[in-house]
This record gives sequence, structure tokens and C-alpha cells, in this order.
Amino acid sequence: GGAAGQFDKPVGVAVSPTGRVYVTDYLNHRVQIFGASGAYLGQWGSYGVADGRFNCPSGIAVGPGGDLYVADQLNHRVQVFDADGGFLRKWGAYGTGAGQLSGPSGVALDANGHVYVADGYNDRVQVFSADGTYRTQWGVSGSGSGEFDRPLFLALDPSDNVFVADTRNHRVQMFAAVPVPALAASWGRIKTLYR
Repeated sequence: GGAAGQFDKPVGVAVSPTGRVYVTDYLNHRVQIFGASGAYLGQWGSYGVADGRFNCPSGIAVGPGGDLYVADQLNHRVQVFDADGGFLRKWGAYGTGAGQLSGPSGVALDANGHVYVADGYNDRVQVFSADGTYRTQWGVSGSGSGEFDRPLFLALDPSDNVFVADTRNHRVQMFAAVPVPALAASWGRIKTLYR
């Protein structure tokens, strides 16, 4: 449904250090906030292209300072909000160039606040600074090591190793953590965890 606390295809979930649960409500084009016990606390967003609006919000992640990073999938951008849904900034535009996005779905942050985005239709992962500055990327279309076919979601472990759901290749790929400035030259696939 579309009422408070109801969903139409919830896709992403993130939990803040304070215990708030944020859910991207994909086809209602909003983010809803809940307490740890499931009590409805609020929401923000509606369909559109203006700041703070969405076209199918997908992945969501909480940054080190508590800001929320949302992959606004069909607006081909990432939007950043404060803990209560106040709009802070955005980046991205449709395309295949460095820093451009096509159907971004997953978003995650490392310990230094770098933002990793699963750039789904471009079959790659891009890395940005917290302010949206493009840093690097890896991946091309294919089924070989380090290649992707619709990478949709990703996560980082405490050591900043990156796990990518390589959806249409029916596997998860794991990439070793390295300093972000060296990513373009140093990324290497460790192993396929599931295929």
C-alpha cells in the first residue's frame, strides 16, 4: 500500500548507529523511517526529479557521520540526506562516462567515507568521495573475473573488502580493499564466492 508504514516493493534497508531503520520504498518513491521495533517514525520523498524526490529509490547506506546516501535508480543519481530526510546534496547524471550513472542500485561506504556505487546498467562499480567527486571505477560487461552482468548491490566488510552481487552472472564477487587512489591500477578479483 501507500499509507504510512506500508510498502510497494521495499528494496533497500539501512540501520543508523542510533537504531533507526531506513527503508527505500521503491514504487512509492520514498524512504520510510522506523524504530528498531518497527514503529513508524516518518518518511520523505515523492515521485519526481527535484531535489529530495525519487524515481525508484533503491540502495541506501548510512555514512560515518550519520548522513544517508540513496541510489535514486531511474533518476541516475545519488542523493544525500541528513538523519531526518533533509536534502544535502546530489551527484550523477545519465551516461557512461566517469562519474555518470545508468540505473545505480547499490551504495555502500568504506571506513574513510568513500562511496561505492553499483552502476547496474553500466556493469561497473564506481567510487566517489563523500561530496560526490569521482575517484575511480572498475568492471566491464562480461562473465570473466572482475566482469559484471548487472551488478545490483554491494557491501563492504570491516576490512573494506568489497562484495558485489553480480546478478545476471548468478554469483557474488569479492574484491580486495586497497587505498582508493590506487584502485584503478590495483583492483584484483580474489574469488567468486557463489556461482
